Amino acid sequence: MGDDDAVQAAARGGGALLRDPSEVTRALLGALSERGFECSEAEIGGLAVPLAKRQEFRLRWMAIRLHVFVVVFALGELDLETVERLTDAAQAYAIENKTGLRSGLQTGTATIPVFLCPKTNEATEGWFASEPKQPVYAAMRFPVLANLDTGSATFYSGRWSRGQIFAAYIRGIATDVVTPSLARVTPAQTS
Repeated sequence: MGDDDAVQAAARGGGALLRDPSEVTRALLGALSERGFECSEAEIGGLAVPLAKRQEFRLRWMAIRLHVFVVVFALGELDLETVERLTDAAQAYAIENKTGLRSGLQTGTATIPVFLCPKTNEATEGWFASEPKQPVYAAMRFPVLANLDTGSATFYSGRWSRGQIFAAYIRGIATDVVTPSLARVTPAQTS
């Protein structure tokens, strides 16, 4: 069973209205491509996933070049262990595939794993709404939960304890790209 099939199967049972994960992925990658991201696929955490990447350079970031990776995971169900494992794997991929100078020398990575999921629970939503752990120097991560049922996105909206200079840009990807991509896809009845 493919990832999209697993997402659809997880939503069955109540005949719910659900956004198709492949349509949301297409909308998301299209919006990122329009913003200059290069879209491709990679194996991350044992899954073949779509991703988008781009380099951003801003003088107001103290002349730092930020390598931004947006990784899309379409999963039927989420648990905290899976979310943390895939977030770690996405960040490791970004660090390993960043080009240019070594991280920390006026360069770093921002990893934005987007989890497309039809069903969530309070504990999982709470994890996404809390400040992301930043365990690696010069490598930030900003996980986003995209609920295929409600069409809403959950992510941290508070002040960052680390990397605040990049917060508006990174959060903007969630508010200006992920959320509108969910809204562009009309939910369909599942059986």
